[in-house]
Amino acid sequence: MEEIPYVNLFGYNKTKENDPPTCIAVSNAGISHQKESFEKLREKYRNKEELKNLAKKLKKDHHDSVKEHICLNFDVICSRFLAEFLEMHRIGTAYTEKSQRFTTAEDYFIPDSLKNDEIISLVSEQFDAYKEALSRNVPKQDARYVLPLLTLTKIEFSCNGRALEYIIQKAKSSEIKEIKLFGEKLEKEVKKEDPSIEYLLDFEAKEYYSKNEELERYISMLVSREKVTQEATTEEKIVVEVNDELDNSIIAATLFSKSVIPYEKCWEIVRNMSEKEKKELVKKILEPVNMYGKVLRTFEDSCIRINAVVSASCFAQLKRHRMLTLIPQSYDPYIELTIPESIEKAGLKDKYKSLMEKASEIYIKLKEQGNPEAPYILTNGHGRRVLLLMNLRELYEIARLRLDKKAQLEIREFFTEVVEEVRKKAPLTSLLLCGRHEFDERKAALFQKC
Repeated sequence: MEEIPYVNLFGYNKTKENDPPTCIAVSNAGISHQKESFEKLREKYRNKEELKNLAKKLKKDHHDSVKEHICLNFDVICSRFLAEFLEMHRIGTAYTEKSQRFTTAEDYFIPDSLKNDEIISLVSEQFDAYKEALSRNVPKQDARYVLPLLTLTKIEFSCNGRALEYIIQKAKSSEIKEIKLFGEKLEKEVKKEDPSIEYLLDFEAKEYYSKNEELERYISMLVSREKVTQEATTEEKIVVEVNDELDNSIIAATLFSKSVIPYEKCWEIVRNMSEKEKKELVKKILEPVNMYGKVLRTFEDSCIRINAVVSASCFAQLKRHRMLTLIPQSYDPYIELTIPESIEKAGLKDKYKSLMEKASEIYIKLKEQGNPEAPYILTNGHGRRVLLLMNLRELYEIARLRLDKKAQLEIREFFTEVVEEVRKKAPLTSLLLCGRHEFDERKAALFQKC
């Protein structure tokens, strides 16, 4: 097995003349201040001294936007824990990850600080339980709930130079060995193919990130929790807040976007409209939208806040919706465990629960010892609290995918509840808020002739 994390730079952008990524970025920076043609600028910065001098100036002046002209593609093999770290980076990145819904988990990575007989035995039992569930025809997407976050995954990862710089700085600042090593390997792979990239990008670890870790420890001290029992706590799973007058906000923004009248006047018009007139206008707004089409940008004039408890398995899917704001807490072993119904039907609920609870006990002990790698041992069935902030346009995109009948059950139930709450506050602009499988039928019903 490759050393974990495995990182391989397999592709990057270059010109027909084989100019490397840094040359492309630096010559593009010249466009804003120099009169030469595109071709002349690239020719100019093929000269190593010219490239080095301008790249260093751009780096010093934090002229960061030109770094986005660098495009890089990586193969990554890592733990699911590191995958969470990586995929929380939203802008200028793209990820395709091996899915535990459709493929079989085969291997795992135990950090050195966790390599003891107790943990090795537990991980072996967890994988045995997973295989037993599969042998009893439990779907892969349900059998995985017993698997720990140290299970290995594969990711195809693409990013621009600006995003890469940020990811490497943050990774190298981490106190977790696998994440730190990941940052170092990304840097090594990039420099190997384009040594001049260090003139433009700053790959050094930053005190800023370690200060954030200090902040986390300080807040933990301030809000030290009440003494808890060894029994899992239960709480309301989802609380949804929607801004007042969401329908009116979107209608007013649409009037504004399609006219030349002041925004205040648009609101005046909306407030003077009857409900029937509003519905007819919303139907006009939604009429061009098909199953895969986007609603207007004006649907972003809305605010939906979701305070929720989710399993690690559900979180793995939530984090892929990268344009919404996702603020997670650390995993909490006292949150009620998630065990799919199919596991209970297969007669494995007690085994799954016992293994998850054992993982919780080890996690608590590791945390008390101050081990930052404690979360690796937790499973897909362990929970964490999250805050999600999104607008209605984002929710339309998410609902198409997550409310579809092919979606995984836990996240489908999650967004079903969210959509139901949004419909109560915004009955008009949510008229086509649904999964793909029912979109055509729902739209036909909306536009059928009376």
